[in-house]
Amino acid sequence: MFLNAGLDKFLHYMPMPKMEGEMAKVFDAFMTLKWLMPFVGFFEIVGG
Repeated sequence: MFLNAGLDKFLHYMPMPKMEGEMAKVFDAFMTLKWLMPFVGFFEIVGG
C-alpha cells in the first residue's frame, strides 16, 4: 500500500479527488513546498 502511494507521488496514475473548503487551503499550502510530496513519496516507497 505504501509502495503504491509512494509511486503515485512521482508517476501520478491515480486520480486526485476534488477538494473543497479548508482541505483545499491546506493542500494548496502543502503544494507550495515543492520538495514535500517527493520527500514523503520517497519514504513511502522505502517503507513499502
